[in-house]
Amino acid sequence: MQVIFVTRIRISPAVALTLLFLFAGTSALHAQDIQATRNVTVEGLIQRTVDAQDGQFDRTLYLALSEDPDQPLLLASPSVNGQGVDTYRIRTDGDIELVASAVIADLPATSRSRDVKLFYTAGAWYAVVAVEHSEPRSNSVAAVIYRIGETGPREVRRITTFEGSGFIHLFPYKHSSGKALLFTAGDAAIHVYDLDALVQGDANTALVATIDSPAQPVASLRGFRDVFVGFEPALGQDRMYTAGAGGYYVYDVTNPVSDSLLAMVNPAGILYGHKVVPEPNGNGVLTAADYRTAPLRFYDLRPVFDGNAPRIRTAVGAWTANWCNFAQQFEFRWPYAFVASMEDGFQMVNMRDHENPYTSAYARTNTIETDCDPNAGHRGAYDVEVRNRDGLIAVGDLETGIWLLRVEDFKGWDGHGWGIPDVSTVQDWENGPDEIGG
Repeated sequence: MQVIFVTRIRISPAVALTLLFLFAGTSALHAQDIQATRNVTVEGLIQRTVDAQDGQFDRTLYLALSEDPDQPLLLASPSVNGQGVDTYRIRTDGDIELVASAVIADLPATSRSRDVKLFYTAGAWYAVVAVEHSEPRSNSVAAVIYRIGETGPREVRRITTFEGSGFIHLFPYKHSSGKALLFTAGDAAIHVYDLDALVQGDANTALVATIDSPAQPVASLRGFRDVFVGFEPALGQDRMYTAGAGGYYVYDVTNPVSDSLLAMVNPAGILYGHKVVPEPNGNGVLTAADYRTAPLRFYDLRPVFDGNAPRIRTAVGAWTANWCNFAQQFEFRWPYAFVASMEDGFQMVNMRDHENPYTSAYARTNTIETDCDPNAGHRGAYDVEVRNRDGLIAVGDLETGIWLLRVEDFKGWDGHGWGIPDVSTVQDWENGPDEIGG
């Protein structure tokens, strides 16, 4: 049953005047009109547009939420002009303030900022923003690092590649060695950088390793699309999970220079993997494929780890909100998957039973009518972020803007509370990876 909520949201006048909603052919959706399950409430809505300019790129929208209560920030990339990042402060009184918009100068008109992530090192918070180019470029900027301050982000370093199309997805990780590392995806290989060296400007030691794809990229598709890194406490391994050409892969990156491939997921029907996130115990992975009708699929990796199979071909479970549509991005906080499900908006899925996942909450963040058009492209809810310390959920919708949501009884996440390793996208920048586990 769909329940209509009337929820009062508080947005500062400056944001209301600055971020005007204007999308041709799309009716405005307001918080009081949102269709949602009764366990979902709306805390805020930032209505914004992103200029698609010459059509070279979709209006992609990536988000990052700070876990620091002293820096309650929300970052959105690209910025409203398509080449940069916007920084918002989420106030305790419910207001959302636009702190600053940082524009990446000197980018070609057909280049765009992509994924944005936050990390902490050397006593300060930083943001790293990926940059993608519509075609390969020599000596091109692939990411920009900003220091986060009271007046907004200040650029401190650019990452360049000799030749390539830049980066799409990023993963800052506190390695078991104690180093803060940045793993990047979107090129032929995974690039691994020392974040301390990057913020200190030491170009000679910044690039730690490159990890090549085990599969030959097909046509214009690149070697890797997505990357996640987590610690496996039972074996004391830093593991990298990647999606790209041929499917999904798991590496031992305890020593990134001498990485080793641990497992492959090569489904017969998936040419190119889009996203992969492991269970906190490392026994399986939840994945997405970027095509219409593609569900989220869960694969059990234990047959490979136990030596009973050379690779995994078949999923043990799958979920979709609508078989006409597909999931774009998701966050995994076991047993829940928080999904940006395009036309179907935000979805929260219980994955406790891998073979029988089910929807436990949803909120329609747009009013797009589903028509099962395979050429519809990207539209609707594109990215989702979860704040572990209190359970705040941010959803970026290409049509309507950025939604701040809460789900009843989800007050935050800590793996130890579930008797499992505390592994998620959120890092313990002070103490390093979880070596206790469950």
